[in-house]
Amino acid sequence: MRVPLYAHGVREPLHTPASPRGRCLQDDFIRGLQLMTDKNMPFDACVRVDELDDLAQACEQVPEATVIVDHMGNISDLHNLESSSDALHRLGELPNVYVKVSGYPTDDPRFVSTLLDLAQAAFSSKRLLYASNWPVVGLYADFDSHLSILLNRFAGDDDFFLNNARNAYHIVERKIS
Repeated sequence: MRVPLYAHGVREPLHTPASPRGRCLQDDFIRGLQLMTDKNMPFDACVRVDELDDLAQACEQVPEATVIVDHMGNISDLHNLESSSDALHRLGELPNVYVKVSGYPTDDPRFVSTLLDLAQAAFSSKRLLYASNWPVVGLYADFDSHLSILLNRFAGDDDFFLNNARNAYHIVERKIS
């Protein structure tokens, strides 16, 4: 794998048909996660919802790894939410695992509220990241409703909208002189 010089992380799409089930439990994946940790690089994990437990197992093997769970673990309904709750809590127990708050449908306010409650209970408020998922958000919600829900819940929270991403991706402000 070639990583650009100024990359702040790596993402391997584990949710696509091309990715074999259980990929994040394979030895070479665990070695890669350890190598990224050694290089102080975060890993963005976009997994199938039914493989969140696998991701938790992988992260438990390399607990010092910085991992960002993309799209709220691809949880899209109350059934997925209930079946994924334990895995999200396990991921949330690891101090370097973050979750991007994006990727869920907004047409069921009860589901969205329960999902956000779960994310806030499982993860420290310092490990929740805003992500617009634009323009893909148009496949499952409209951008305005997605953003409005998050503004109502996290208004004025600079950690959620800015600082947590800086921490997760190890981004420092560069002063140009």
